[in-house]
Amino acid sequence: MSEDEIRTKIRAFVTMRFPAVRNDKLTDDDSLLDSGAIDSLGVLDLATFITEELGVELGDDDLTPENFDNISALTRFLTGRT
Repeated sequence: MSEDEIRTKIRAFVTMRFPAVRNDKLTDDDSLLDSGAIDSLGVLDLATFITEELGVELGDDDLTPENFDNISALTRFLTGRT
C-alpha cells in the first residue's frame, strides 16, 4: 500500500470517528493528541482500525505519542511497517 493510500485511509477514519477533527479541520501535521481531537481511548480505536483495515499488527511499544501524534507521523510510521 502506498503512502498516499495509507494517509487517505487514516484521514477518512479519523474524520469519521472523531467529530472534533471534522469541526476543527485539522491538517495532517496538527497534533491529534494535543488538540484534544483524540484521547487515549481514541488511540486504541485507531490502533484497532490499523490492525483490522490495514493489516498491520501493532504492539504496545508502537502505541507512542511520536507514532500517533498526527496523521503525517502515523503515515510515516505505517509506511515503514508495510
